[in-house]
Amino acid sequence: MNNNNELFNIAEQIIRISNFSTDVIIIYNEYLFQRFANSFIHQTTFEENYLISVRIRTENKYAIFYINNFDIEKIKVLLKKSENSMIENEFLTSLEKKEIPKYEFAFDDSELNPDESSKIIKEIIKIGGNYKTFGNFYRGYQQIVMLSSDGFEAYNKSSINHLTINYMNSNSAWSQYSSYKFSDILENYEKIAKNCLNMTILNENPIEIKEGKYDVILSSLALSEIIDYFNYFALSSKNYYEGISPFSGKLNEKIFSEKISLYEEPFSLLLFPIGFDFEGNVKKNFPIIENGILKNIALNNKYSKLLNLENNACSNIPFQDYPFFSHIHLKGGKKSLEDIIKETERGILINRIWYLNLVEPMSFTLTGMTRDGLFLIENGKIKFAIKNMRFTQSFIEVFNNVIDISNEEKLIVNSNFYEFYPKGSLMPDIKVSNFNFISKTEF
Repeated sequence: MNNNNELFNIAEQIIRISNFSTDVIIIYNEYLFQRFANSFIHQTTFEENYLISVRIRTENKYAIFYINNFDIEKIKVLLKKSENSMIENEFLTSLEKKEIPKYEFAFDDSELNPDESSKIIKEIIKIGGNYKTFGNFYRGYQQIVMLSSDGFEAYNKSSINHLTINYMNSNSAWSQYSSYKFSDILENYEKIAKNCLNMTILNENPIEIKEGKYDVILSSLALSEIIDYFNYFALSSKNYYEGISPFSGKLNEKIFSEKISLYEEPFSLLLFPIGFDFEGNVKKNFPIIENGILKNIALNNKYSKLLNLENNACSNIPFQDYPFFSHIHLKGGKKSLEDIIKETERGILINRIWYLNLVEPMSFTLTGMTRDGLFLIENGKIKFAIKNMRFTQSFIEVFNNVIDISNEEKLIVNSNFYEFYPKGSLMPDIKVSNFNFISKTEF
């Protein structure tokens, strides 16, 4: 389905059969998805899917439902059930008619051709040589339609190309690359694959080191995992209002090193731009943290009223009251990663982390494990691979212990966005002091 008129027609049909004021949000995806494992392409699928979100409402009551296909008879049944289960909401607002531009400025209409994608994957496998090659390649288009019985309408169209590479032998390494343009993948996949292979070779025969505190360089990939957690938990106005964010009551106060500046940039072509949120508010660029000072939290209609703050259009889940930022950019520094490594007398480079969990919210202490590349730096050079380690660390301390930030900013996309819409963050590498590793592993 390439015609946005078809999606608007679906929304209009739902509104026509409803007995109440009705708002419809449709997120439509069509995508080519290929997986490869043990150096073979083992899955190639082309799929289309919907997420249709419907809200019916009166002045102070509403009900919502979600369905993943356009079956008008099922929707009639769901509308009837919703009429009998409406609940009160004092913060309910309508999607009123307003001028919203149609956004299509980050869209690449390159054909979703499996032969082209397979050729790239085969080259990646060839580069891997004797190493087993794993990964996936996702290419797709997304359309978002919003329509209200009150006359509101909005439309966004974007594209994504997302490639992950995991070379593996006795140990492994991971790299990924994303862009809205397929041509960027064509230009960069060989470089990404070779970098991943070099890291895999370097990661052979890891040594064991003692637990303790080290200077650490978090790669952009590792840092993005921390920032994602930080975004959803610490920066949401819901948690801020309820007093469970470590930054509750700290707007316009210094919370981090002055080296940290974090921005929301919904119109950046690098970050899969969406020009509006799911409450019909037009998005804008603004600072979240500037020179270490907390300038903004993620707000929607409800929490902007409760906190008496200007709404900044961060309602990014259809008809849900959990605002968060969706286009985050952590500003880079002035040095290359290579120079930062050269200036490190003794430290550890972390390529990737996983099993991340919150231990203590008010100090924002997380525990997790390293994976796919952990390296010991001595006298400005990467000397050895290290066996993976577990850390438990306050990341408020981490972001106050910043030594340096690299000048290269990479787009990092969560690999689990499928069937919704792509979200990415623009991240540099960051060097910090006193990072706390609590235990070793055997691998």
